[in-house]
Amino acid sequence: MTLPPDLVALPKAEVHVHLEGTVRPATLEELCARVGIDPPPAFHDLASFVESFSCAWAAMITPG
Repeated sequence: MTLPPDLVALPKAEVHVHLEGTVRPATLEELCARVGIDPPPAFHDLASFVESFSCAWAAMITPG
């Protein structure tokens, strides 16, 4: 499907983002350290991204 140039030129916005998926690696390390969680290794596939996502979620919901 080819979109008209006017439509292609319109500004776009992300419509569905999970906060946990937007955390920079350095920020994730800081969050994990703050709540005593080992940071996950760098992700290289979907499974390791999900692990990273889960760690970010846990760090964000843990008081501290």
